[in-house]
Amino acid sequence: MAATVALTVVALLAFGTLAASAHARFDSSTPAAGAELQTPPARVTIRFDDDIEISPGSLRVLDASETNRTTGTPYHPNGNSHDAEVRVPPLPRGQYTVEWRVVADDGHIGTGRFAFGVGEPAAALPAVTDASAGPFVTALVAVLRFALLASLLIAAGLMLGALLAVRAPMTAPVSMLEFGSWLALAFVAFVDIRVQSVITGGTFVSTLNSRYGILHLTITMAALLGAIAASGGRRRWELLLTAAIVALVAESLGGHAATGAQPVLGVIFDTAHLVAASAWIGVLLTTLMATQIVDIRRVSNVATIAVIVLLFTAVKQVLQNVSAWSALVTTAYGLEVCAKIVLFGVVALVAIGSRRRVNAGAVAVVGTVRMETLLLTVVIAVTAVLVDSHPPR
Repeated sequence: MAATVALTVVALLAFGTLAASAHARFDSSTPAAGAELQTPPARVTIRFDDDIEISPGSLRVLDASETNRTTGTPYHPNGNSHDAEVRVPPLPRGQYTVEWRVVADDGHIGTGRFAFGVGEPAAALPAVTDASAGPFVTALVAVLRFALLASLLIAAGLMLGALLAVRAPMTAPVSMLEFGSWLALAFVAFVDIRVQSVITGGTFVSTLNSRYGILHLTITMAALLGAIAASGGRRRWELLLTAAIVALVAESLGGHAATGAQPVLGVIFDTAHLVAASAWIGVLLTTLMATQIVDIRRVSNVATIAVIVLLFTAVKQVLQNVSAWSALVTTAYGLEVCAKIVLFGVVALVAIGSRRRVNAGAVAVVGTVRMETLLLTVVIAVTAVLVDSHPPR
């Protein structure tokens, strides 16, 4: 049982991170990368292809001795959240390197650098280096995101599992996993704010006042409400539903779905995606943990509807992120999406097998439910790669 639960936790990212695959990428700069200027610039501006959040350490201009030559802190020029700009004093003749560290609206951290020269050629750097924040930071952010999504989908899912799969949901006992998931969600969401402030070079207060910080604080408060509502051995359904809705919507608002061409529809579809994933995970876990009190026909029906919603919303997200069908077979992002589709099809076949055995009772389908879980752990391996791929828009 413990191994099955652990595998289900790993599988959660197969659904929750599909919409988090976009990053803010370097677009252009003033001065241009590799430029040789005869007149020193008064400011340095970097433009990205998506919204970014900046902090006091987000943009630096270094001379040949690695001394930071900027004055003041970076800002969004003219309120344009795609751009970062910083002022510099009159620069003497020499070579300079511009370094940046920004946070995209989906929470991904991007770093990069380029060179320019004043009165002489730029240093021998690539024209533009646009990289992730390094292996340690990338791994830390991935772990935190996994923990947040896992605890969110388990907490909301077990509530939905009790509501939709148990014969007498109002009297169904609360498991320690459900209560602990709400507490874990509150802890991880709050810690994530602090970690973001450290790795982006900002203060905790500045990060807390950012869009990212506000939404993660909202998730923290909703999770604490959920923990209260799931304490004492019984559920306070009104509070639980409120906590789940707020946390799921806040998670969608914090992703790339809220910053696309149609942000309202993007958030609606992404929230529906998370709710469907929660319901499927919830009924699977409820079946494994409380086999004797579940209505297996309800489990089968909920799982079927959840799969349909997941497929529909996933198609919507792919259409939003892929500019041409050919990109599905000519780009890394597209190939990873295709791999997920194939794996998801295999999981669906197993689920169909479970549905055919419904008449034999809940105990008879436990084996195939475990198989679904095992296959979903393979899907997560593809999803982990997909998160770091740039959609070919």
